[in-house]
Amino acid sequence: MRIARVSIAVASLLSLAGASAWALLGQPEMSPEEMMKYYEKVGAPGPHHAVLNAVVGEFDAKGAFWMDPSAPPVTSGGHSANVWVLGGRYIQMKYEGDFMEQQFTGIGYLGYDNMTKRYQSTWMDSMSTLIMFMQGDMDEATKTITWKGKMPDPITGQTMLVRETLRIASPDRHVIEWFQAYPDSEETKTMEIVYTRR
Repeated sequence: MRIARVSIAVASLLSLAGASAWALLGQPEMSPEEMMKYYEKVGAPGPHHAVLNAVVGEFDAKGAFWMDPSAPPVTSGGHSANVWVLGGRYIQMKYEGDFMEQQFTGIGYLGYDNMTKRYQSTWMDSMSTLIMFMQGDMDEATKTITWKGKMPDPITGQTMLVRETLRIASPDRHVIEWFQAYPDSEETKTMEIVYTRR
C-alpha cells in the first residue's frame, strides 16, 4: 500500500515536471496532456466495477459464526448500507449489528484495480485495530469473487491464512463466507453472512 502511494505520488510529480522527467524512468515520452488521458483511461470505472452494482443498496444481514467447528454456530443480525464513492470507483460498506449480545460496527471498501486487474477489499471494525486488505479474482460462471490474505490470530499472534468469498446470488441477495487456516492446518469455515436487499 505504501509503495503504491509513493508510485502514484512520483507519477503525479513527473506529470507536472513534463515528458523529459518521465523519460528518466525509461517510460515512453508523453506530453502532460497524453499522460492525463492515460491516467483518465486507467482510472475510469468499467465493466468489472459494474458487476458490483448488485451489492449496492440497503441490505439486512443474517450471520452464522463457527467458534468451534463441532458446535452449532453463533448467530447474529445486522444491516449494511453500501454506496458508490469517488465517482463509482469504490463501494463503501457500513455495517451495524450485534455479535454475542454486543454492538458491532464495521466499514469496508470494495473495488477493482484496472492496473493489477484484480478485485480489492478492505475491512475494519469495532472488534479490532486491524485494517484488513485482500486481493482476488472473480469466477464469472458462479459470480463469486475470492480474496486471499493473511492476518495475525488475535489470541496466539500466529499468522493465519484467510480466504473470503463474495457470491452474488442475485441483484437482491449476496453471500459472504470466511475461511481460515494456519500454515500447518486444514482450512476451516468460520463465518457466513447472507445479505438480502431491503
